[in-house]
Amino acid sequence: MKILLVDDSAVLLKMLKKSIQRIAEDRVRIETCLSASEAEKILREEEYDLLVTDIVMPKKSGVELIRTIRKTDNNIKICVYSSLRDQETLDELDKLNISLLILKPGVVPEIAKKILDLVLIL
Repeated sequence: MKILLVDDSAVLLKMLKKSIQRIAEDRVRIETCLSASEAEKILREEEYDLLVTDIVMPKKSGVELIRTIRKTDNNIKICVYSSLRDQETLDELDKLNISLLILKPGVVPEIAKKILDLVLIL
């Protein structure tokens, strides 16, 4: 299983990656990136089973990232992990066929478990 984590917070990415690895052990490969643009480049070069992305990021939002991905890939599972709660964005995410929405803040090990529930039988 391959997971791509996207967030503009390097600290959060590091904590989430460690927590997922602790639970999943060697059953997943996790890559991280700090921007939607970097994620798009990675996803053009390699297939992933799951994308976990924040919504509010500099330059390009997670919603824009998801829109771009959905133009070519309806199979990748997408988990949104964000503090954004406006109804317009939530409605758009619903149309973009996301698999899971997790609202920040949260306890990182619990979030990691929810994320892994999308791709692994724990």
